[in-house]
Amino acid sequence: MLVFFSSIDTFKLWLWFDLQAVPSGEQRELLEAVVTSWFTVGRLGGFNAQNMQVHYRGSRGSSNFPYDSEQCDSSMEAMFHDLGDLEFRGSMARCWINMGTADEFALDVLINALNTFSLENMGIKKLTVGGDNNVWPIPKDNQKTQDPLLQGMDMRDY
Repeated sequence: MLVFFSSIDTFKLWLWFDLQAVPSGEQRELLEAVVTSWFTVGRLGGFNAQNMQVHYRGSRGSSNFPYDSEQCDSSMEAMFHDLGDLEFRGSMARCWINMGTADEFALDVLINALNTFSLENMGIKKLTVGGDNNVWPIPKDNQKTQDPLLQGMDMRDY
């Protein structure tokens, strides 16, 4: 899977998937599950670089590690805000996300997951993060949300 980065606005970030073939219904559901799972972790604050205690423990290992819950509680919230529907057009797919205050290492996590998904489930030729697409222009007036708290709201107001 090739990965390209275009212009990035993490509050209105488009993800563009160039698939190896037109996906079946099951493949669409699987790709949607990957993206939705990633969003759920982000919505719950999972991509917070201010609290990566286990990661920074490094070579010292994590056995008997004294995790600092106060550091976890006191770090700035880093949460995704919204995810649009995953849309398909032939062998292409796209969705937009508002990454909110989450850290950009969330994109690394998504790319890692999609790379494995591409190898084991459905071939993804190319993932483009950000930017626009000349073949499939970004809609200017009707972004829909998957967030149940915002269902039915006009996203142009946000």
